[in-house]
Formats: sequence, structure tokens, C-alpha cells
Amino acid sequence: MSVTDGNIGISGDWAVGDNNWGPANNRTLEIIRALLYGEAKKVLADSVGSHAAWDMVIVADTGTANNFVGHENELAIALSGADNWYFVAPPVGFSVRMEDTKTYVMWDGSTWRELGTQARRTVDNGSTANFDVSSAADFTVLLTGNLSYAFTNTSTIGAGNSRKVRILFVQDATGGHTLSHPASVKTPESGAVQPSGTANSTTIIDFYTQNGGSSWYPVLVESYA
Repeated sequence: MSVTDGNIGISGDWAVGDNNWGPANNRTLEIIRALLYGEAKKVLADSVGSHAAWDMVIVADTGTANNFVGHENELAIALSGADNWYFVAPPVGFSVRMEDTKTYVMWDGSTWRELGTQARRTVDNGSTANFDVSSAADFTVLLTGNLSYAFTNTSTIGAGNSRKVRILFVQDATGGHTLSHPASVKTPESGAVQPSGTANSTTIIDFYTQNGGSSWYPVLVESYA
């Protein structure tokens, strides 16, 4: 007979001579592998969908559906079969790498917090947007049309100081929206950095300054649908 660990719920310590321990042990090893690998695909609200076995996601904190209801903020590891998941309640301080945003997040007991930043801020999009860089928080903006933007409160960075600002540009269901960069954002030799035009896609762009916000240098991190 096996013993169940009280922290993450996996089974082990079978007695010598126990039968039928193979499937449960194999599952335990795969769960351990997913946790040690430490990468979550994305934050997900609905458990129904196409997932490879042993994919790990973070269950959304609100708006959950189907088998994710009641497991908000937990780690969910996809098992074989449709809508079949193994859930792990993260201990305080547990961190994972997010595959979609290329960031590390840590469970602080009440929320998943991106390491090294404050909470990401959402900027409402019209035809213009101002990104207030007075704090270390990054931004998410929904593109519902072509966007002109500016960095504000750059004086708080301090003359000659450096900073990175990460912005997630999310296309709406129409897609095809582009950015008009301010003069302070320098154009690489390869051409102006633009988000993917695919509908509902997300493009991550990091903006770096080394002169207190007078000039910004964009780096395309990744685009994904």
C-alpha cells in the first residue's frame, strides 16, 4: 500500500510485494518531471481544449470552467484523455517559468507574481496610449486599432540610468493593427518592430533605455497565437 505525500499529493513508498504499482508510479514520475521542469504553458480558465499529456498550466483566478472550477490558481498537469488533469496547490514561494510570456512567476500565497516586477498593468487602447514608466511594472495593451504611444514620466528613471519595459500587444479578433513609434524609439537596421498582425495573437516587445528614457531600443521577444 502506498503513502500519499501531503504537500503535492503524489504517491510513493509502496511495500515490497505490492501489486499493480506500475501505472501509479509512472504517473507520479511524470508529475514530478513536470514540476521539476518548472514550465507552465499559460494561464488557462477552461479545462476543455487540446493539450499534450503532461503539459502544465496555471489555472486562472477567476472565470474558470469545467474541471478547473474549484482549482483557481493551482497548477494543472494534463493527463492522458480528454479533460483529465492532476492539480497541485502551490506552496508559497513556488515559481515556474511561463512559456507564453518568457517570464518567471512566483506564488506568494494570494496571487502569481512576476519575479522582478510589480503587477502588470493593462492600458486601455484607443488610438493613443501612454505608458507610465514611473514604476517597474510592465504593460498589456489590447490593439483594437492602429496605435500611437508614448513613454511618460521618464524623469523618474533618472539621467543616465537604464530600464527595461516589457509590453504585451494583443490583437483583437480583427487583427492587422500596427504601431506608430514615437521619435524616442529607435528603429533597428532590420526595420521598425511591429506586432504580429494575426487576429488574437500576442506579441512581446521589450524596450530598453540606457540614458534615462531619452531613447528606447525595442527588441522583439516573441509572437504567439
